Formats: sequence, structure tokens, C-alpha cells
Amino acid sequence: METEQRRYRDLFEFAADATLVTDSSGLIQNANQAAATLLNTPQRELRSENLLRFISPSHQNLFITLITRLQRIREIELSLQPRGLPAVDVSLTLSTLYDDSGKPQLLHWMLRDITERRRYMAALNASEHRFRTMFNEAILGIVLLDLDGKIVRANRSFQEMLGYGEEELRNRPINDLTCAEDAPIANVWLMLRDNRQGQFFLENRFRRRDGQYIWTSLSLSGMRGENSRVMYLIGMIKDITTEKQSAAELAEMRRRLLESGEVERLRLAQELHDGPTQDLYSAVFSVSNFSIGVSEPGMHEDLKGLQELLKTVANTLRDIVGELRPPTIGNLGLERAIRSHAEKVQEEHPNLDLRLHLNRDGQSLPPHTRLAFFRIYQQCISNILRHSQATQAVVAFHANEEKISLDIWDNGKGFIPPKKWVDLVREGHYGLAGIAERVQALGGTLKVESRPNAGTFVHVTAPAEKGL
Repeated sequence: METEQRRYRDLFEFAADATLVTDSSGLIQNANQAAATLLNTPQRELRSENLLRFISPSHQNLFITLITRLQRIREIELSLQPRGLPAVDVSLTLSTLYDDSGKPQLLHWMLRDITERRRYMAALNASEHRFRTMFNEAILGIVLLDLDGKIVRANRSFQEMLGYGEEELRNRPINDLTCAEDAPIANVWLMLRDNRQGQFFLENRFRRRDGQYIWTSLSLSGMRGENSRVMYLIGMIKDITTEKQSAAELAEMRRRLLESGEVERLRLAQELHDGPTQDLYSAVFSVSNFSIGVSEPGMHEDLKGLQELLKTVANTLRDIVGELRPPTIGNLGLERAIRSHAEKVQEEHPNLDLRLHLNRDGQSLPPHTRLAFFRIYQQCISNILRHSQATQAVVAFHANEEKISLDIWDNGKGFIPPKKWVDLVREGHYGLAGIAERVQALGGTLKVESRPNAGTFVHVTAPAEKGL
């Protein structure tokens, strides 16, 4: 029992809000330090005072009515007159304790200083007409939120955006109207309050009254009081559903174009293999057979030269077919496809030291992801061989449950990367622009670091999909 009493005294004394206990007439029996500070009176002196003494004259009748018509719990706002200080506005919560006969025995008062909030609201009301005109007539949706994330006001554009009336939105938690998968808006005020960031820009989804979701671009900032504390959040909201749909359709179109390009590559590879390549090899054998019956030395040498030329063209065409159709990606995965291709590159270009650091992926990556990453690798190696004059190159591939990454570095002559990939296309260079298109289709990021005489580093990441 003694422990419980000590615990109660500690909770009472160290409570953040001003707390007092009076009898049914308002005579103060006990007061904590916060109450003494608020009323600017030592605690020991408060115990001999009536709380009415500290109520501003304009609110004393309200106070008397309050204690004569007691209820279990009641909350009102009134003005206090601390000793020797200006009046302060408080939110007052009264709880009544009754004895066994049902008569009021003790009154428990909690007082919270709301002067600053009142002053802030008064300043806000002073410019109400100008603010209301801007607020209500704005094309963008605008919402005013309290620090609990509840809507204080919402303008006409926001109401029309979601299909709700103003009264339906008032006091409603903003998170009730957003998609659960998106970042909770009401939590942002913590960072704004602590001055860790002055403004937030988010893209998130709101749920309309009819159950449909719309995409929005949301700007959140804090409205501050006199002491620079955040009092409210104000949000500016733009409906970007159409833009999002257009972007999704564009991404789908890009993906389908890339897929159709791969289909066309395979078709072309098959036709080249079954047609011109076979015809060239047939021509090589025909020339070889024809040269057997030729006795004239000069013509024999010419035929031999023609035979070698045809062989060279046929082998070149065969290599082109191999580039169009990756050899092992379908069955053995990206790691084996890169390794197989790199072995061939090393064999044909012995002056390039090509090193590999590859995770085994097997069949873990979706087919379109494997193919896209192989094409990115293939284009990077092609750029190194054609343009960089490099003697060393490193390829690193890593995949886990969250992301896939591909890094390619060379010690070649480097270049100055353009600000926009379209600038390279305008100059007739399509390789890096094609890589950027593939990365974008995967929802990934592309980073190219290079400068003259300092080599080039290409870093590609993309989110892992189901199947990894």
C-alpha cells in the first residue's frame, strides 16, 4: 500500500501537466510543481488558496457553474490569472471523486497552457479571408493537418479529388485515406518538428470515396508558431494519376519493344545461320573442289585466296550470329552465359586481361531479366573492344533476394559522359543509350563514371523479382 502511495505521489508531482486537487468548493488541497510554475505561486502557498482566485474575472462565473454542476469528467477552455503575470489560456480537465454516499469529495484538475495555440489561431484567423481565398480557390488540393495527422481543413479541390465533403474529412486521420503500402504521411511531422528537414516531397496513393486509388504528388511542410515549433502540417496535393498511367504505358511499350527486338534478333540469327552462312560454307567447298582441277599456278593461287576470303566472311557471319543469340543464357543462367562469352572474347583478344567475379544464378532470375543483363554486359564489352583501348577489364555480377547488380570497369582512355543519353544518340552512338533503355525497363538505375585517360566504370542495379 505504501509503495502504491509513493508511486502515486511521484506520478502526481512529476506530471508534465499542471495538476491540482481541491475540495468541492475549489479550495486547493494539493498541487504539483507544474501547477506552481503555471500559477507563479509556490506550492506551499497554493494549499491555502481557492482555485477561483486564479481564474480571470471574465471566466469566474463559468468556473463557479462548473463546480456546482459537477460531472464525472469535463473539459473546458478558460483564462487563468497567474500571480503577477499576464493571463494565460488553458485547457482544463476536471474529474470528480465521490464518497460512499455519492457526494463530491475531491476535484482533480489538469491544466494545460494553450496560450500559444490560441495566439497562433488568432493570428491565423486575422488573415482568414486572404488564406481562405487562396486555400479554397487553389487548383491543387490543400489539407491542413494537426500533429496527430488528423485533417483540420481541406480545400474544395481536395474534396473533389477524393469525392468527400468537408465535414466528412474534418478530424479524419489522413492515413485512413492513403494506401497502406505507401509511407504514412502523419509520421513525417516528427522530422519537420525536429528541423531535420524543412519540406517533404512524396508520391503516394489516396483512396477515393468510390474505392478507386489515385496517384498524387504531395508536398508537406510545417506551419510554425512563435517559438518555431511546428504547430500544423500543410500539404499541397496534385493528382498525377494520368501521368503515372502514361509512364506505366510507356514502360510497357519499352519492354515490349525490347522483347520484340530480341525476337527479331533470334529470327535474324536463325535466318543468317540457315541461309547466308550455309551458302558461304558451300561456296568454300565449291571453290576448293574447283581448284583441284586447275593446273595454272596463278589461277590456283587466286582460287585459294578466294577460298580464304569466303572462310573469313563465313566465320565473321557466324560470330555475328553468336552475338545475336546468346549461347547459354536460356538453360544455364546469366553467370554461365557471361563466362562463356568472356572466354571467347579473351581468346579473340589476348591483349585484354578480362577478369570475372560472378555469383552463380542458375535459373533463379526471370528470363527477361537474365537476357537484359546479358545484353547490358555484352554492349559494355563491345564498347571496351571498339573504343576504350583498354588492357584490363573487370566484370562483377551479384544477385540476392533484394537486388541484382552488375559492375564493369576498364582502364581504357575514358570519355566525358553526357548529361543526357539522347546526346549520344544524336551523335550516332547507340550503345549506352540502349543500356539506359534496358535498365529503365527493369526499374533499375544506371551509373556511368568516366573521364579522359582514367577508364570507365559502369554500375547497374535492378530490383530482384519473384523467382530469385
